[in-house]
Amino acid sequence: MVAPFFDHWNSVVAALSVFFPAFRFDASRQDEYGVMFIAAGRTISLELGCLSYPLDP
Repeated sequence: MVAPFFDHWNSVVAALSVFFPAFRFDASRQDEYGVMFIAAGRTISLELGCLSYPLDP
């Protein structure tokens, strides 16, 4: 899973990613993981000056 971070020009400046062994991945929680990653990306992007997170619906 990866969540990009955007700056005040809405340019990607970094990304958060997490890797772990497949046996630890709970596929039934995949949507929950995605929501957490997007939330982290949005929070950090806001701190970097992004006013409108591009991945929001």
